[in-house]
Amino acid sequence: MWYRTDYKENSVKFSDSTLREELRRLGFNAGPIVDSTRSLYVKKLATLKRKSKSEYGGSFSGVTELAYKPLKAKQQQRKICKAPRFNIQDCLSGADLTQDLKPYIQLEEKTRAYFGDPRNNSTNNTTKKSFTYLFLDPRITKNLSDETKIQNITKNQNINRQWETFINSIFYVGKGTNGRPYKHLEEALSLRKDKGYKTSKDEKIQRIFDIWDDDKGVICQHVFHNVIQDEAFTYEAAMIDALGINRLTNIKLGSYKGIVKSWREEEQLKLGVYLLYKALNNYLNEGERQLRPDDI
Repeated sequence: MWYRTDYKENSVKFSDSTLREELRRLGFNAGPIVDSTRSLYVKKLATLKRKSKSEYGGSFSGVTELAYKPLKAKQQQRKICKAPRFNIQDCLSGADLTQDLKPYIQLEEKTRAYFGDPRNNSTNNTTKKSFTYLFLDPRITKNLSDETKIQNITKNQNINRQWETFINSIFYVGKGTNGRPYKHLEEALSLRKDKGYKTSKDEKIQRIFDIWDDDKGVICQHVFHNVIQDEAFTYEAAMIDALGINRLTNIKLGSYKGIVKSWREEEQLKLGVYLLYKALNNYLNEGERQLRPDDI
């Protein structure tokens, strides 16, 4: 199918295959492009093009290759866009991960063992009250967890669709303690109810607005509970890198701590892939619960 989408720079007519390729070149792997998801991907492409043009410069008429290079500091923070050396979807759908988890498990075990030793805590804070969390878009997941059973997760006929849908539904990765994830939702609710905002320049807040406007709720998935702060920082960084910063609404990369900070990039990315794989299993097992304005 062909459709038209307008940008300030030009007006471009894309086929579904070209839309998918454009998104891929900007670091976003699209799921199934059908009538119910096409408008979401058109919006995502427009956002990525605006973001990439402002950060990297240059023209994006037609299909162009994004040059990954250091960005200027944002809010005095260093932000580097990494180009993964391998496709995370291939990792989860191919024999490398579905048939041999050992290399990935070993990386996670090394990480857990390191942070489990109090001598390796850079902050001397051994309180295990941190966790990481993901924001998912229910318009993409479409209750995927209700359509499948956890015992079928490793079957190749299911994993491709499950993985692709889950990965493409994630729009924010964070870490924190207590009610930290809900602060984002409370901020969005305050902007909408108290100040009457209908749009926001903050991509995360705008995505929350869009979900609410479609009579849906944000899915907030808590993963990797009861860890020290340094471990939570590392898990957050690994998942952001594995997904790619350009496909998320996060404004900066995470921060690796301890032994993982000195790992090769491929090892860091593989750790992130495996953490996302475990998060997928958790999602399929527990199901999804949406947070609408009335729930906050």
